[in-house]
Amino acid sequence: MGDAKAFLTFDIDYLDPACAPGTGTPVPGGFTTADAEVIVLVQDCTDDTCMFAPGFATMFGKPTVGLVSKVDIAESEEAIEQAREKLELAGCDRIFYISNKDRRGVDDVKAYIGLSEE
Repeated sequence: MGDAKAFLTFDIDYLDPACAPGTGTPVPGGFTTADAEVIVLVQDCTDDTCMFAPGFATMFGKPTVGLVSKVDIAESEEAIEQAREKLELAGCDRIFYISNKDRRGVDDVKAYIGLSEE
């Protein structure tokens, strides 16, 4: 990739249906959680909805971190705190606060997963 920056992700539609039976786009033979080194759960602090059941992260048997996203546009500190609580309840081992707009917290996440800017 040379000097180009890259971002790698996979979402639920990329997983084998054995791991994600409810996905709308099944990919037989797709990735499983065993293929991931770290599981990342994202909670938008501007959204009151939570998709993660209590203890959700325990099913993976992998380090699970939480990302509270959109902290730059949160209505209040309470909204950020509520997003953090949802991720803690889901079982995240560590929680990061990020903003893609001003890159707040992005370097912390990159350091955690072992990426560095070169």
